[in-house]
Amino acid sequence: MTKDVKFRAAELDRLLSRPRPPAPDAKQNGHAKGETEEIPSDLAPLVAIAHSLEAAASVTPSDSFRFAARRRLMTRISDQPRNVSLVERLGALFGVGLTPALARATAILAIVGATSGGVVFASSDSLPDEPLYGVKLAIENARLHVPGAGSAPETQLRIAERRL
Repeated sequence: MTKDVKFRAAELDRLLSRPRPPAPDAKQNGHAKGETEEIPSDLAPLVAIAHSLEAAASVTPSDSFRFAARRRLMTRISDQPRNVSLVERLGALFGVGLTPALARATAILAIVGATSGGVVFASSDSLPDEPLYGVKLAIENARLHVPGAGSAPETQLRIAERRL
Protein backbone atom coordinates (compact mmCIF):
# COMPACT_ATOMS: atom_id res chain seq x y z
CA MET A 1 0.00 0.00 0.00
CA THR A 2 1.11 3.52 -0.64
CA LYS A 3 1.59 5.98 2.20
CA ASP A 4 -1.53 7.89 1.17
CA VAL A 5 -3.69 4.74 1.23
CA LYS A 6 -2.28 3.77 4.62
CA PHE A 7 -2.93 7.26 5.94
CA ARG A 8 -6.52 7.23 4.62
CA ALA A 9 -7.13 3.79 6.16
CA ALA A 10 -5.79 4.96 9.52
CA GLU A 11 -7.91 8.12 9.31
CA LEU A 12 -11.04 6.07 8.54
CA ASP A 13 -10.29 3.73 11.41
CA ARG A 14 -9.83 6.69 13.76
CA LEU A 15 -13.09 8.25 12.62
CA LEU A 16 -15.01 5.02 13.11
CA SER A 17 -13.59 4.37 16.56
CA ARG A 18 -14.73 7.69 18.01
CA PRO A 19 -18.19 8.18 19.57
CA ARG A 20 -21.18 8.32 17.24
CA PRO A 21 -21.93 11.71 15.77
CA PRO A 22 -25.14 13.53 16.62
CA ALA A 23 -28.21 13.28 14.44
CA PRO A 24 -27.66 13.95 10.72
CA ASP A 25 -29.47 17.32 10.86
CA ALA A 26 -26.94 18.71 13.35
CA LYS A 27 -24.15 20.84 11.92
CA GLN A 28 -21.49 19.73 14.38
CA ASN A 29 -19.83 16.36 14.10
CA GLY A 30 -17.57 15.97 17.13
CA HIS A 31 -17.08 14.79 20.65
CA ALA A 32 -19.35 15.45 23.58
CA LYS A 33 -17.27 18.51 24.57
CA GLY A 34 -18.58 20.32 21.53
CA GLU A 35 -15.42 20.03 19.47
CA THR A 36 -16.05 20.06 15.78
CA GLU A 37 -14.11 17.91 13.42
CA GLU A 38 -14.46 17.88 9.70
CA ILE A 39 -14.67 14.52 7.99
CA PRO A 40 -12.71 14.52 4.75
CA SER A 41 -15.06 14.49 1.77
CA ASP A 42 -13.70 11.23 0.37
CA LEU A 43 -14.21 9.46 3.72
CA ALA A 44 -17.63 10.93 4.51
CA PRO A 45 -19.61 8.30 2.52
CA LEU A 46 -17.68 5.47 4.17
CA VAL A 47 -18.23 6.91 7.64
CA ALA A 48 -21.95 7.33 6.92
CA ILE A 49 -22.25 3.73 5.70
CA ALA A 50 -20.37 2.44 8.74
CA HIS A 51 -22.60 4.35 11.14
CA SER A 52 -25.76 3.18 9.38
CA LEU A 53 -24.55 -0.42 9.61
CA GLU A 54 -23.90 0.02 13.32
CA ALA A 55 -27.43 1.33 13.79
CA ALA A 56 -29.03 -1.54 11.85
CA ALA A 57 -30.69 -4.24 13.90
CA SER A 58 -28.95 -7.57 13.98
CA VAL A 59 -30.76 -10.30 12.12
CA THR A 60 -30.86 -13.86 13.37
CA PRO A 61 -32.45 -16.76 11.51
CA SER A 62 -35.51 -18.43 12.93
CA ASP A 63 -35.21 -21.81 14.62
CA SER A 64 -37.17 -23.53 11.86
CA PHE A 65 -34.80 -22.12 9.22
CA ARG A 66 -31.73 -23.24 11.20
CA PHE A 67 -33.09 -26.78 11.64
CA ALA A 68 -34.03 -27.02 7.95
CA ALA A 69 -30.60 -25.74 6.90
CA ARG A 70 -28.88 -28.20 9.22
CA ARG A 71 -31.00 -31.06 7.83
CA ARG A 72 -30.13 -30.07 4.23
CA LEU A 73 -26.45 -29.84 5.10
CA MET A 74 -26.39 -33.23 6.82
CA THR A 75 -28.20 -34.79 3.87
CA ARG A 76 -25.64 -33.40 1.43
CA ILE A 77 -22.77 -34.53 3.62
CA SER A 78 -24.11 -38.07 3.85
CA ASP A 79 -24.61 -38.18 0.06
CA GLN A 80 -20.93 -37.36 -0.59
CA PRO A 81 -18.65 -40.34 -1.25
CA ARG A 82 -16.36 -40.96 1.67
CA ASN A 83 -12.59 -40.99 1.10
CA VAL A 84 -11.29 -44.35 2.29
CA SER A 85 -7.68 -44.52 3.39
CA LEU A 86 -5.27 -47.28 2.43
CA VAL A 87 -5.29 -48.56 6.02
CA GLU A 88 -9.09 -48.93 5.93
CA ARG A 89 -8.91 -50.70 2.55
CA LEU A 90 -6.32 -53.16 3.86
CA GLY A 91 -8.42 -53.73 6.96
CA ALA A 92 -11.45 -54.51 4.81
CA LEU A 93 -9.35 -56.84 2.65
CA PHE A 94 -8.21 -58.90 5.63
CA GLY A 95 -11.43 -58.50 7.59
CA VAL A 96 -9.63 -56.73 10.41
CA GLY A 97 -9.94 -53.18 11.63
CA LEU A 98 -6.36 -51.99 11.26
CA THR A 99 -5.42 -49.22 13.60
CA PRO A 100 -2.74 -46.81 12.41
CA ALA A 101 -0.24 -48.34 14.86
CA LEU A 102 -0.97 -51.86 13.59
CA ALA A 103 -0.68 -50.64 10.00
CA ARG A 104 2.73 -49.10 10.74
CA ALA A 105 3.91 -52.27 12.46
CA THR A 106 2.74 -54.36 9.49
CA ALA A 107 4.52 -52.06 7.04
CA ILE A 108 7.74 -52.18 9.08
CA LEU A 109 7.60 -55.99 9.26
CA ALA A 110 7.02 -56.18 5.50
CA ILE A 111 10.02 -53.92 4.84
CA VAL A 112 12.25 -55.89 7.23
CA GLY A 113 11.10 -59.18 5.70
CA ALA A 114 11.70 -57.99 2.14
CA THR A 115 15.13 -56.64 3.06
CA SER A 116 16.10 -59.85 4.86
CA GLY A 117 14.90 -61.95 1.94
CA GLY A 118 16.95 -59.84 -0.44
CA VAL A 119 20.06 -60.27 1.69
CA VAL A 120 19.54 -64.05 1.88
CA PHE A 121 19.03 -64.26 -1.89
CA ALA A 122 22.10 -62.10 -2.56
CA SER A 123 24.27 -64.15 -0.20
CA SER A 124 23.31 -67.52 -1.71
CA ASP A 125 26.02 -67.29 -4.40
CA SER A 126 28.69 -65.50 -2.34
CA LEU A 127 32.26 -66.80 -2.15
CA PRO A 128 34.56 -66.94 0.91
CA ASP A 129 36.20 -63.53 0.31
CA GLU A 130 32.90 -61.63 -0.17
CA PRO A 131 31.10 -59.61 2.53
CA LEU A 132 27.91 -61.71 2.47
CA TYR A 133 29.71 -65.04 2.90
CA GLY A 134 29.16 -64.92 6.67
CA VAL A 135 25.44 -64.52 6.06
CA LYS A 136 25.52 -67.55 3.74
CA LEU A 137 27.23 -69.69 6.41
CA ALA A 138 24.73 -68.56 9.07
CA ILE A 139 21.81 -69.49 6.79
CA GLU A 140 23.32 -72.90 6.04
CA ASN A 141 23.82 -73.48 9.76
CA ALA A 142 20.21 -72.49 10.44
CA ARG A 143 19.00 -74.94 7.76
CA LEU A 144 20.85 -77.73 9.52
CA HIS A 145 19.00 -77.01 12.78
CA VAL A 146 15.49 -76.55 11.37
CA PRO A 147 13.49 -79.69 12.21
CA GLY A 148 11.30 -79.78 9.09
CA ALA A 149 14.13 -79.40 6.57
CA GLY A 150 14.86 -83.12 6.34
CA SER A 151 17.66 -85.04 7.95
CA ALA A 152 20.97 -83.34 8.70
CA PRO A 153 23.00 -85.51 6.28
CA GLU A 154 20.59 -84.73 3.41
CA THR A 155 20.77 -81.03 4.16
CA GLN A 156 24.57 -81.14 4.33
CA LEU A 157 24.62 -82.95 0.97
CA ARG A 158 22.43 -80.23 -0.63
CA ILE A 159 24.65 -77.52 0.83
CA ALA A 160 27.78 -79.24 -0.50
CA GLU A 161 26.20 -79.57 -3.97
CA ARG A 162 25.43 -75.84 -4.03
CA ARG A 163 28.98 -74.97 -3.07
CA LEU A 164 30.39 -76.91 -6.02
